[in-house]
Amino acid sequence: LTYYYPARPTQPAYHCTHRNEEATLTAVTTDGLNSFTLTLNEQISMPVLQGAVGAGGLFSGVFFGISGDESSLQASIGLPIDSEVRWAPENAGISETKKQFPYAAIYFEEDTAYHHEVGFFSDVVPDEEWLSAIEITRPQGWGEGPWGEFPWGNEGPFASTPPLVPVPSQHQRCRTLTLQYRHRYAKERFNILSVAIAYRPYAGKIVRQPA
Repeated sequence: LTYYYPARPTQPAYHCTHRNEEATLTAVTTDGLNSFTLTLNEQISMPVLQGAVGAGGLFSGVFFGISGDESSLQASIGLPIDSEVRWAPENAGISETKKQFPYAAIYFEEDTAYHHEVGFFSDVVPDEEWLSAIEITRPQGWGEGPWGEFPWGNEGPFASTPPLVPVPSQHQRCRTLTLQYRHRYAKERFNILSVAIAYRPYAGKIVRQPA
């Protein structure tokens, strides 16, 4: 794929469509200036040879060296919607007391999103810190998933464990803690039901460690 769009470099989580088939980019390898090799999460019968820029915010691949109608040989790459949610600072009912927040959990109404990012900052350390991205195992098709992990046949919705993440050590001891959530993966719908942040009273000193 040849890609010319300096404002947003091609990266995993983009969406690719060809005819009635669609898939999401899972890996991107740079082959040279504006040239990339893409790995998709689904198999697509797409004769990728060379790409060119499309219009309307999508990036259209026009493939050469193949006979037939050119329009039937086009693929489009679309950008995911960057979504970021920030909750009001958690003070456990009173902002004056010191606390320790060891971990947080995010609960979703539906298991339709498999990629999550969680971040924190506090009144003691106001700098945002994002944890490594969380990827949840998704159904892999009939008979391909581990026994007991998905419903019979790997079809239909399945119950997944809500993302439970540790609060970074520099943000754990504070008076108020702010939780953030970010999702930027194409073709995944997320519906946040609630969040839970564990805490316990803390009687020690709160000292910010130098960087």
